Amino acid sequence: MCRVGQMLGTQLGLSTIGVLTCLVSVIISFAGSWVVALILLGLLPICGILMMLVARFASGVDPQVEETHATAGKFTAEAATAIRTVRALGAEEHTLLTLSDSLDYVCRSKAAKSWKMGVSVGLNLMLPQVINLVSFWIGGISVQFWSFDSQQVLLTVFCMLFGTISVGLVAQHIPDSASGYHAAMQVFRLIDQVSEIDAAKSEGCKTLGDGTIEFRNVHFWYPHRPEVRVLRKLSLTIEKGQSVALCGVSGSGKSTVVQLLQRFYDPQAGVIRVGGQDLKDLDIAFWRQQLGFVGQEPMLFDMSLEENVKYGYPEATEEEVREAARAANMDYALSGAVQWTDRIGLRGEKLSGGQKQRCAIARALLRKPQFMLLDEATSALDAVSESVVLQAMKTERVGKTTITVAHRLSTIQNADKIFVLCHGRLLESGTYQELMNMDGSFAKLAARSL
Repeated sequence: MCRVGQMLGTQLGLSTIGVLTCLVSVIISFAGSWVVALILLGLLPICGILMMLVARFASGVDPQVEETHATAGKFTAEAATAIRTVRALGAEEHTLLTLSDSLDYVCRSKAAKSWKMGVSVGLNLMLPQVINLVSFWIGGISVQFWSFDSQQVLLTVFCMLFGTISVGLVAQHIPDSASGYHAAMQVFRLIDQVSEIDAAKSEGCKTLGDGTIEFRNVHFWYPHRPEVRVLRKLSLTIEKGQSVALCGVSGSGKSTVVQLLQRFYDPQAGVIRVGGQDLKDLDIAFWRQQLGFVGQEPMLFDMSLEENVKYGYPEATEEEVREAARAANMDYALSGAVQWTDRIGLRGEKLSGGQKQRCAIARALLRKPQFMLLDEATSALDAVSESVVLQAMKTERVGKTTITVAHRLSTIQNADKIFVLCHGRLLESGTYQELMNMDGSFAKLAARSL
């Protein structure tokens, strides 16, 4: 964006001034000696040709260089954001070495291209001076041998002089303008991308039927990693009002199920039905209004604590906000340790992990959703807070469907049904006691968690 701003800012203004100065100078030059003006006018295309050459060299962008440069920028941003982790691990030298390797390639590529750019710009700066000498030479010949009026000839020569200088000024900005043009093309390429799942379009069904959720032979892999099959012919059914849990080893597809329900992605094969109709046929904005989501690492915004709680439901009253806070055991806010009007910093950095999680739980409860999606929602809470929050959520979720992703199996003992996943497949399902009696995968997971 910085390069685009340079192209559309001062450089665009100076280039416009240069082009207009050149045009005005050429027009006025014909008020002097039009014969000399025609002769000198033939020299201006030479400047134009050199400008085209400069633009050609400047606009040539190596995709690998751009990709390496972007990777280095992303790595730098990540290292700066996680500077405490970098310092805690003593990885400063490793970080700098990795960044240096990326930038070395960029520097070598830029150096190989710089001499072409230097020659082009040098010629472009030299040519106006050569044209000026030629102009005075032709002017002298016109006065001495062709008996032209010296005042008219000088008027024409100086007008052409200003014209060529203006062309040279424009040429100096071509490299930066070409770089800005390439950056603008990348920006507009991203802007013009059309999402396959557009929540801004109000279309589709706005009824949920009986509210039953069904995964039928669902296959899914992430678009950026097609070689890794996350879900493989997954089939399960969640009845309206049930409290169900998804468990299994890491990488079994639990969080992916939650993301598919939020419709961040669509399955490559199979179908997800809600109330007997395809999830794709539902109005996506309406569907997401029915969802309340709390993740393991909740995202908070640099605004007041109250605004964060009301973020998903800005119309909420003060009493509704306080009720949601009590249900989420936000004691730090209710006691006044953190004021409701206090800004909590970027990503909630002024709050602890448990405080952020309780804020996110309150935000989800405030929406009064029909479906609650909890992805390790209490992982950062202590045992007392977790017990209070779970008890409050048990009351709040009456008549609502709750889907919980958990590694701590103690949090899902009271679930109506537990689905055990492994490598994207459903291995077992049943209540906590039924699965323990099976003495299968779930029993082994329970034994490991003790």
